[in-house]
Amino acid sequence: MKRILSALILLSLVLISFESYAYNGEVIKFKMSDSKIYPGTARSVTVYVPEQYDGTEPACLWVSVSGGSFIFDIFDKLIADGDVPVIIGVFVAPGQIRDAQGDVVRYNRSNELDRMDGRYAEFLETEVLPVVCSHKTKDGRPIKISSRATDRAIYGSSSGGICAFNAAWQRPDLFSRVYTACGTFVL
Repeated sequence: MKRILSALILLSLVLISFESYAYNGEVIKFKMSDSKIYPGTARSVTVYVPEQYDGTEPACLWVSVSGGSFIFDIFDKLIADGDVPVIIGVFVAPGQIRDAQGDVVRYNRSNELDRMDGRYAEFLETEVLPVVCSHKTKDGRPIKISSRATDRAIYGSSSGGICAFNAAWQRPDLFSRVYTACGTFVL
């Protein structure tokens, strides 16, 4: 019983730390609702710009399929310690289709993430990343992202895991680094 209670307390502390993380960079949030690749969908995108990013050189890129923006403080520590280069994080939520009243009619997650074609990679390349790069930080630093595949990573779990793998498989010129957690690999 003591072990179970200790494990539950530890798990609670971990979950609370994800809720109340402290980070030093800047977060830019915006909505996208004019996709040509996924028409009729709307989604939120969160961009994390670490404080070490000075805007003069393109930064490395981390794309997180279906959110996961709880790692800002981890980026901060790894960058500050010199364990990783400066990384801009882009966290893309799956699309939703809403009716005229704003109610969700359909979640587009499976249509976007479980496909076995290059559509999601094209979506990132032609729709998401250009919008990300059109933003500036509060102090005017332009968002510049490296175009080298070796400077880019894509991450997802579950359906996001197969999406991340597939995006890199279909477009190794865009992403050469993939992290998939519990990917839903089905045929």
